Amino acid sequence: AKDEPVQPGELRNLTRVMPLSLRIGIAANVDVIAGWRGRLFTRTGDGTTYSDWGDPSVFTKLTLTDTGRPFAAGILFGVKIPSTRYLPARLGSDAMDAWFLAAFTHRFAKGEIRANAGAGIVGNPRFTGSQDDVFTVSVLALWRPVEGATVFTELYGFTGPKEEDDKLQLRGGASLDVPFGTFSFYALGRVAGSPYDFSTAFLGTPEWGIGASLSHRFDL
Repeated sequence: AKDEPVQPGELRNLTRVMPLSLRIGIAANVDVIAGWRGRLFTRTGDGTTYSDWGDPSVFTKLTLTDTGRPFAAGILFGVKIPSTRYLPARLGSDAMDAWFLAAFTHRFAKGEIRANAGAGIVGNPRFTGSQDDVFTVSVLALWRPVEGATVFTELYGFTGPKEEDDKLQLRGGASLDVPFGTFSFYALGRVAGSPYDFSTAFLGTPEWGIGASLSHRFDL
């Protein structure tokens, strides 16, 4: 991701290497999702390079209404475990974040629409005991034009009481079924909000970014 330089020495770009996500279905309507941001590398405006290990996170998703019908609803809650340092490079927040979301899915013939809305408590590393309570919403549309291919676009944002809390990002890409799983690639851009952030330097602030991922489903 690329971040707008605010002044010399501020963060300018971020590379994430090998971020991981593991989703385990422990019951018919219960999923546990463990994630890790990977190894983080950044270069500031004055050419200094920093690196750190990304924060892990753990979420639980409870599907409340899914009987095979087109509409499903559930709740998603979890925490980000502080691991990435705030100083010197502001790659992390040194604080635990908590999120609680309502999740909705509507399926149709060649795709589906997913929406999440909820609240988060985001720690502020600059002041002891300070936090930011934010509201977040996302809408993801998936379309499967042919067998084995999916095109997706997502609008994601959050807002809160702080001056720099308002953010809105647009992400789009495609997924292809391959012999060893599903390969996805995407691009994202900030459509509203400033490059400044209340706590973590790269939480909803990128001007643009690109990425790719590989997923594989297996039975336990």
